[in-house]
Amino acid sequence: MKKFFVMLALALGATSAFAQNETDTVSAVSNHVTPVKDLYPQQEDGDLYHGLTRKLTFDRMVPPYGLEVTYDKTTHIIFPSAVRYVDLGSPNLVAGKADGAENVIRVKAVVKDFRNETNMSVITESGSFYTFNVKYADEPLLLNVEMKDFIHDGSKVNRPNNALDIYLEELGSESPKLVRLIMESIHKDNKRNIKHIGSKAFGIQYLLRGLYTHNGLLYFHTQIRNSSNVPFEVDFVTFKIMDKKVMKRTAIQEQVIFPLRAYNYATVVAGNKEERTVFTLDKFTIPADKVLVVELNEKSGGRHQSFTVENEDIVRAKVINELKVKMTMRRIVCIIMAVVSLALFSGRAHAQRCLPGMTGVEFRGGFVNGSKSSLNYYTGFAVSGYTKRANRWVVGAEYLQKHYGYRDVSLPRAQFTAEGGYYLKFLSDPSKTLFLSIGGSALAGYETVNWGGRILYDGSRLLAKDAFVYGGAVTLELETYITDCIVLLASVRERALWGSSLGVFSTQFGLAVKFIIH
Repeated sequence: MKKFFVMLALALGATSAFAQNETDTVSAVSNHVTPVKDLYPQQEDGDLYHGLTRKLTFDRMVPPYGLEVTYDKTTHIIFPSAVRYVDLGSPNLVAGKADGAENVIRVKAVVKDFRNETNMSVITESGSFYTFNVKYADEPLLLNVEMKDFIHDGSKVNRPNNALDIYLEELGSESPKLVRLIMESIHKDNKRNIKHIGSKAFGIQYLLRGLYTHNGLLYFHTQIRNSSNVPFEVDFVTFKIMDKKVMKRTAIQEQVIFPLRAYNYATVVAGNKEERTVFTLDKFTIPADKVLVVELNEKSGGRHQSFTVENEDIVRAKVINELKVKMTMRRIVCIIMAVVSLALFSGRAHAQRCLPGMTGVEFRGGFVNGSKSSLNYYTGFAVSGYTKRANRWVVGAEYLQKHYGYRDVSLPRAQFTAEGGYYLKFLSDPSKTLFLSIGGSALAGYETVNWGGRILYDGSRLLAKDAFVYGGAVTLELETYITDCIVLLASVRERALWGSSLGVFSTQFGLAVKFIIH
């Protein structure tokens, strides 16, 4: 019996163990979850990526440049400005700045014949971002590359520009490209807003021509004038905040302020010549007992110059406005309506108007595609003479300026044209005060883009070229007499000029004043 119970206990234990193992197996199988599309999609579905976020589309892609590297040769890339950041996508590449050059990157393959394509990204001091797809080649086609961005409209090609705006730490919230554009504009404008700050000695004059501010930055416009016959070599320029009065046997406390940017930094000023430089500094103010001292030091010489700037000069810095407010189309319409009303309700009849042989001189002005930009305008003058039935011939000259967007700046296109045309009167009021005419003109002239400058502020090369243009114009013109000798004109004109690299058609809205001289 004892043996029987022992055998029975062993049998029950084995059965229980088998059952436990089976239960565990079933439990493990039942707890196993197979991923399905409804719970966690493994593939892209429509506009969603992994069911959570919108996937990136190609119109958001920054198109990379193709770059070839090799093991036995070095590839050099020249950028428009100093390089601030370089990232390599693979240890198969090695890159670094060229010795003594801040805007040149040298790239080389570490291993021979690496198969996988990699990438490289670069950020420059001008706030531009460049990206490259890099692959190995035994004999690269291009070993020395100069990076220049070409002007194109990203919306038209459905791609953003290769160089995007990058904000650098030292400039805060200001775009580096906008900073350069402001400095260039100040230098080009060449206005002397400050006339009481400067120094002169040994035939060298150092002046502060202007002081400007924009978005937390200060712009100092300085000038070096060398009236001697000996060239002046600039060693360095310093900006220091110092005490106004320094007691004897007292340590001088100085605070040096380093410029963030410099435009047209002059290193040599030839004899009887002058040079101007625009410095960009971070915003600061000066305590009442201190002054800003700007020092100009001559290299290997003693003709040093310095001038002081007080706090009241800094707080009076001229604010730079990005937008120029001009007359809008609504104002033009209001003026036209007012003129027409005066003409219709004047109640005076005149006979000596629009007679054959009468000659007048016109002065014109208005806007080009004015509903889109306030910077597009035209101006000119003309001589016109009346023929039979109040028709007239017109001979004149016109200047037109139209701006085109490039990133965060605008580039001017200027046209100088001569006109010869004939206008037909088809409607007038009984008092012979108001006339409506339509005319056709032949136009010919010269066009310049960015005033001939091919290299832009960020180092890009402008593709549009200066050229001779020719074509014609159709004009609808309203003519009303203020007096017998003064005529006011309002017009709408469509110009078509061929030979231009920036479009053919331009729409003009304008006013003119004509003086009857004969």
